[in-house]
Amino acid sequence: MRILLILMLLGVSVLGSSQTKELELLALKDRVERGELSPEEFRGMAQQLSKLMTDMGGYPHFPVDSSGTIKLGGLIETNLPRNQSLRRLKEWSAIHSNNYDEYSQYVDEEHGRLIVKHVSPLLYSKSIPTLFGLAQTEEVQTVFISYTMSVYVKDGLVKLEFLAPSYSLRKTISGTQGGTSNVQVSNYVDSLFPITNQNPREWKNQLEKASALIDELEALKRSMKMYLDRTEADYGF
Repeated sequence: MRILLILMLLGVSVLGSSQTKELELLALKDRVERGELSPEEFRGMAQQLSKLMTDMGGYPHFPVDSSGTIKLGGLIETNLPRNQSLRRLKEWSAIHSNNYDEYSQYVDEEHGRLIVKHVSPLLYSKSIPTLFGLAQTEEVQTVFISYTMSVYVKDGLVKLEFLAPSYSLRKTISGTQGGTSNVQVSNYVDSLFPITNQNPREWKNQLEKASALIDELEALKRSMKMYLDRTEADYGF
């Protein structure tokens, strides 16, 4: 990625960093170098970005790795041995996923490894019509989140990564002749960045989409932590 090359030349480390306003400005400069923007257009868009950051109270925190990929997850501390944590995580997956299938997941009990693809429903939220750009003729059917859950487990600690997370929305559209059609819309978090590759009118919406998706994954992580913490209560009867 050209942006990351520029960062390296500037001596800026991206390991453990986050998607920021500075990265967005570098993306704009990259567009100038490619001839997509004039210097005047760059200055105008940079001013729009600064105004947006002021209106939103700063750039939301989106952690990225050395390849520029949004990294979501983190460490979860437990009071459980490795094998018990792994078993509880498999239970949590079975409860929270619409597509759980023990034969399609990867489990290595000897080394404490679990990889499973999840599709989980979301509760309808008033913010969802705005995030997905719904019109008055459209009605939400189902909103769900999909991701690959990659887990490393050892005694007392779980390392969690959410890979390729996306929102998907099934909606019904009412036609002018009274008929309806069903449509599915998906948003992958990595595809939302850099926002400055989009029309400035879309910047705020792109950040809101990413923030909502990340908030949902953080909620899933908290749910997982709570499930691990109540192991003794669940089995102490």
